[in-house]
Amino acid sequence: MVNNSIGAKSNIGDSVIARAVDSAVNAIALVDLEGKIIYVNSSFLNMLGYESVDEVLGQSVTALLETSEGTKELSNVLERKENWVGELTLKKNQGSPLFLELFANPVIDEIGEIPCIIISFVDVTERKKIEQELKENVIFTASLLDNYQHPIVVLNPDTTIRYVNPAVEALTGFSGEELTGLKPPYPWLTPESLPQTERDFKIAMNRGKTWFEEQYRKKNGELFWAEVTSVPVKRKGVTEYCMTIWVDITERKQMETQLKREKERAETYLNIIVVMIALIDTTGKITMINQRGCALLGYEQEELLNKNWFKLLVSDKSRRKVKHDLRNLIAGNVEALNHYESSLITKSGQEKRISSDYIPVKDTTGAVTGVLISSEDITEMRKAHEQLQHTRLMVSLGEMTAGIAHEVNNPLGSILLYSELIMASDVPPALKKDLKIIHDEAKRATKIMTDLLIYGRRAKPHMRRVNLHYLIDKALGMRRYQQRLKNITVYTDYSSEPLYTIGDSMQLVQVFMNIILNAEEALKQTENRKIKITTQADSKWVKVLIADNGSGIPIENLNQIFYPFYTTKPTGEGTGLGLSTSYGIVTEHKGLIHAENNEEGGATFIIELPLVQNRRNKTRRNINSKGNTGNTE
Repeated sequence: MVNNSIGAKSNIGDSVIARAVDSAVNAIALVDLEGKIIYVNSSFLNMLGYESVDEVLGQSVTALLETSEGTKELSNVLERKENWVGELTLKKNQGSPLFLELFANPVIDEIGEIPCIIISFVDVTERKKIEQELKENVIFTASLLDNYQHPIVVLNPDTTIRYVNPAVEALTGFSGEELTGLKPPYPWLTPESLPQTERDFKIAMNRGKTWFEEQYRKKNGELFWAEVTSVPVKRKGVTEYCMTIWVDITERKQMETQLKREKERAETYLNIIVVMIALIDTTGKITMINQRGCALLGYEQEELLNKNWFKLLVSDKSRRKVKHDLRNLIAGNVEALNHYESSLITKSGQEKRISSDYIPVKDTTGAVTGVLISSEDITEMRKAHEQLQHTRLMVSLGEMTAGIAHEVNNPLGSILLYSELIMASDVPPALKKDLKIIHDEAKRATKIMTDLLIYGRRAKPHMRRVNLHYLIDKALGMRRYQQRLKNITVYTDYSSEPLYTIGDSMQLVQVFMNIILNAEEALKQTENRKIKITTQADSKWVKVLIADNGSGIPIENLNQIFYPFYTTKPTGEGTGLGLSTSYGIVTEHKGLIHAENNEEGGATFIIELPLVQNRRNKTRRNINSKGNTGNTE
């Protein structure tokens, strides 16, 4: 680009030095004491966009400057004839101005005079642009921090306050001048919040971002709550400062406190209520339950919350139906379930009969979010109701059997007497055979009447304290041989301690025998024949469950099986008095008896009798509940 040699134009120095200066990377110019350019190298021409030295030689160097301040500065340098370093803006021949760093040095000749100034130019345009951008970023960032709505406190690694934005003063009343440079304890800290703040700072500096909520004090003494987020700012792996951002959550905390009080007040009201109140979500998870519910179920509140209502509490026999009905309620197929009866299992394993109202809980959009359950324990009421039904039934049965006995017993006695007399006389064999049939049928009828009389007159039993496990084993022992022949396996699952009640041992054995016989009869059409006898107890009642895996009981017959003469057996195979007699005996013992079908097949007879506590305070020998029947396991 440059077509004139330095030496030829300037006539200074030798050619080697001239070529070295001309090929220098930095732009170089010689300026006489009047400020006129007397020499430039190739880099100068290239930097400022000139084609040849002729375009610049003789020009005043100040004419190349962009600003008047730069012209004045350079003029002062020429006048003082001193070394100088500075930054100026020069005009390019064509194009944008350049930001240049200038190094000016006086040139001293052989006699010690200064004929000119040598100026070296370094293009710092890109650096200036970067500096300007950084400056603008700093201004922008400072503007963001200053105008950020939430308080920001910047801490140095030594915990001194480096910066606070105006929002800090707006919230706390402390100005930036008051706070900058302070070390802990900062004036907004309370004695309670100081340890948390110190821990938070250490964690943030060592491990990274932290978050906590703390209560601080304003300059006027007023307390406020802040949500504090601390973020360390690092450069090349070293933490330069820690930025903490506050969010004033005083109103939220006040609302939370108010909500907590309202919740406590509501829980107080719920706990006063004498019924169980519980809330479950759509998956069955328990989200709330009052103290009455906890007491009823035998759990602490913490043991119930977030547990599944169906899995933990609803009995196996009720679970499928309750789940189905609640799904319909949640789906909106029904508005509510009122006076809904089901069975719940307490922590101790006791079964409680519950009457509940299920009411769907909806959000603002109308979507069902849960179910409110209001329940009442009707176990004792149900027992009392059943006992009343038993009593009424027994009265009607007693009146009926007494009438039958009076009307039928005397004719039967005559038939037996005269048939025996005729058979004892000299009669033909064929006639004697017919008389034998008449006598046997009359005898069978007399047996039925005798059972009816026993059932109807309700003879006073011989009551004493009896061990139910012993009586069940006694009944099983009587059937052991027959059970072996019929290939029936009997399982027993007795409670760990002997169970006692007040009763007539012979009558209770008769009850167990009748139920076991009934179970054996139900197993006739079953291949894998099983009977299971289980005993349970709570604080008031003993429960004996006799279950089989037979054909079960038709639903329409469940309420009739305890009536006299009701039987599903073929004619001549049963009198229909076994279960009704058991019903009467259990009622006389102030107990309850009922039957229900099993979900997996078969039926279970449940006998409930009043519990009598063991009068000895030492552990009694456990009755071996296995191996005392036919094919037991």
